[in-house]
Amino acid sequence: MSLANAPITAFLCSLRLAFFHAKRKFPKMGLDLNGVNHNYKNATNSCSQMGDDLVIDLGRVDTKKFLMQGVEKPTKYVNKLSAWEMDSLTALGDTFLPAMEPPNTTDESIAYFYRVSPSMIGTPDYLGGLITQRLGHHVFLLRFMLLMLSTRIGTFLMGGFHSLSPQFPFFQKFSQLPLEKRQLIVRSWATSWFKYFRMAFVGAKLL
Repeated sequence: MSLANAPITAFLCSLRLAFFHAKRKFPKMGLDLNGVNHNYKNATNSCSQMGDDLVIDLGRVDTKKFLMQGVEKPTKYVNKLSAWEMDSLTALGDTFLPAMEPPNTTDESIAYFYRVSPSMIGTPDYLGGLITQRLGHHVFLLRFMLLMLSTRIGTFLMGGFHSLSPQFPFFQKFSQLPLEKRQLIVRSWATSWFKYFRMAFVGAKLL
């Protein structure tokens, strides 16, 4: 049996079985399927043979390549953010999803999930392309926030006293701050009286 005809054969087989089930359940209805006159046993054997042939045919092809046919690859957007903006975006990503010590587990995949941060797997670069080429609303506000966080003065204006350091230089940009202070700044945006800080928190969290 040809692999290309397998879906058609499977459909006809299912239709044939449904017909014979209905005929056995309602014998007085006189159902007929284009003059086909086979008993239920022959129909079942035919379907079983079709399944065996399909397994044999699938064994002769590259199943991974066959199953991946027609599956669209994720779109790769060109990242047009500046190095300063990318520095802030990377720090924001690691603030929301920081790498941490995994719990006691023998599952390597779970341990890997805990140890990996977005910056380790190239997430900021993908998000940079998404912002510049796909995002339709509030792009200017989002990029302005990233630009502000890439400077010491901008970080102080958006983070307040949480961005200050007891050592010189006292003002630091967002990516230079420890994780605890970055998280405090982001949380302060969520409860700020200033509307645009709250919008910045929502936008950064959705990314």
